[in-house]
Amino acid sequence: KKFEIRYARVSSAAHPRCGKMRAVRDLLEAEVLSGDWLVFVDADAAFRCTSKLASSLGRIARRRYGLVVGNRFGFFAIRREPWAFDWLERMASAQESRPLLCAVHQWPENAVSRVVNATGDKCHVVVEPDFARDNIRHAAGSGEKR
Repeated sequence: KKFEIRYARVSSAAHPRCGKMRAVRDLLEAEVLSGDWLVFVDADAAFRCTSKLASSLGRIARRRYGLVVGNRFGFFAIRREPWAFDWLERMASAQESRPLLCAVHQWPENAVSRVVNATGDKCHVVVEPDFARDNIRHAAGSGEKR
């Protein structure tokens, strides 16, 4: 299935992306079956013709991670499981209660994740730049975006 996620700014000073994790959490709860993956792709990214998404997720799923971040949070996959709801809630709550994190950082999701990630999250989260490189072309921060 394909979904379009629309999310609201958490405050007038905050980066527009700071409503993203609440919207992802709500979609995960409403539309994704237990154990299945939700893949998030920013609007300024596109899948490569040679995308290996299915095999990438299969390889990662065998290692039992619940969140795979391609590099930044413009492309990530999250598995519907209890840990994911807890993590997304912590992310969304931090974005909503700490608007300065969203206002001053170029990649606010990365800043917020550094604040909310706990020791127990390490066995659930993997950052895999190859996951992004093999599957998408992202215009984040590039001249192509302008």
